Amino acid sequence: MNVYIWTDSPLPYEYSYDFRNKNATTLTNDWWINVLWTASQLTYSSDWIYNSWSPTENVMLKIEWISSVIANAKKVTLNMVWKSSYWQVSLWFREVATSSSRTGTTWIYFQRWDNNNPCAVYWFIYWTSAYQTVSASTYENTWVWLTWVFDFVNKTLTITDTLWFSKVVTLTDTQINNIKTKMTCFSIALWRTTSMQSISVLIE
Repeated sequence: MNVYIWTDSPLPYEYSYDFRNKNATTLTNDWWINVLWTASQLTYSSDWIYNSWSPTENVMLKIEWISSVIANAKKVTLNMVWKSSYWQVSLWFREVATSSSRTGTTWIYFQRWDNNNPCAVYWFIYWTSAYQTVSASTYENTWVWLTWVFDFVNKTLTITDTLWFSKVVTLTDTQINNIKTKMTCFSIALWRTTSMQSISVLIE
């Protein structure tokens, strides 16, 4: 089920997408543009869209609509339902997102390496980066609902998930201005043996 709410304001704006039971043609028809996409690696089921293992290839999808609605926003809420057995799942706003250039990013992602290295939730907000480690075993092949709330009035980014993670990050005026005035696309990425079930965006 896909939900689009557009008012004369034009806020609030709500977008959600369920990746279950989709295919490459459907994603393209639904505004998802492949940036780094090896279609043979993607599989689909009633549970997820899944990127299989590969040492060199990744999958990134994007839609380009964000700049027209985010400029006057007071709050942006992002949600993502995912699981990973090895690598990384990401959600971001970007100025540019092509196969050769991905710049000007506000980037939050879960990074999972292997049992001998830590997992972490990362946030990267216009050249300010940070992370907090999490337990690999806690997140191993488990469906997780991850939420980010950009509160432009109170100048905070709140990151939480349904397992245990919770973090509040302070946003600078420059970061907020960059997010609200320079973003042109909204993207997800599935990097090696990761699955995505659904995403949602609420801009108020």
